Amino acid sequence: MKVDNTRMDGLGLVAGIDGGAVAYGFSCQLAEVVKAVKETGKKGKVSITLTVDPLPKFGESAVAIKANLALSVPRPDYKQMVKFALDDGTLIGDDPKQRKFEEISNSFKQEEKVI
Repeated sequence: MKVDNTRMDGLGLVAGIDGGAVAYGFSCQLAEVVKAVKETGKKGKVSITLTVDPLPKFGESAVAIKANLALSVPRPDYKQMVKFALDDGTLIGDDPKQRKFEEISNSFKQEEKVI
């Protein structure tokens, strides 16, 4: 097995982690965030975290590098709606404690007939 002693900068390192899977995942997640930013007008974020751990069993200069991708995709704001909850948890559109327009209208019509 040939040992690669080529010096590696950060970009080369990220490009080579897991056979390029991290770089590809970053590219896909970045595109997803950019699309959502354009759609919502809100900011988003993609982060690459590299964890470096010592590996003393392989010698004092050996380190393990693990990558993690995280993204924050902006979501659209949805409008709220008002509903009224009954005792059984059912939601309805009209306040059950408030009289309906038809009831009020009918009571005025009945009062007019009485007069």
